[in-house]
Amino acid sequence: MLSHAAIAGIAAYQRWISPYKGFRCAYAAVHGGPGCSGFAKHAIQTHGFWPALPRIQERFRDCRAAYETLQNVAASQCCCRAVDEKLTAGDEPEKKSQKRRCTDDACNGACAGADCFTCFSFL
Repeated sequence: MLSHAAIAGIAAYQRWISPYKGFRCAYAAVHGGPGCSGFAKHAIQTHGFWPALPRIQERFRDCRAAYETLQNVAASQCCCRAVDEKLTAGDEPEKKSQKRRCTDDACNGACAGADCFTCFSFL
């Protein structure tokens, strides 16, 4: 009875809340596979409510770690805008693309002057 109620609650969340919240499960974003709600639903269906709880709690801990990983990646990378440096006299036009640099005031200079591929290496 408790398993059926939990599965119905998860299904309602997946149907009416999750599609509209604007983000996805951090664990699924980092590792792929189902999100935490899908994992919990499957665990309850497979093992029952009480035996599934430790597995679900472990998954939530892993999801928190994945969220922190995503936050660290976002904090360490710049949201850079590519800008062209002015060509100096004698530069060949085809070298212009090699002179692109990243700059973004939001980065607080963390990647100012770095090449754009360095700034976007996490993509």
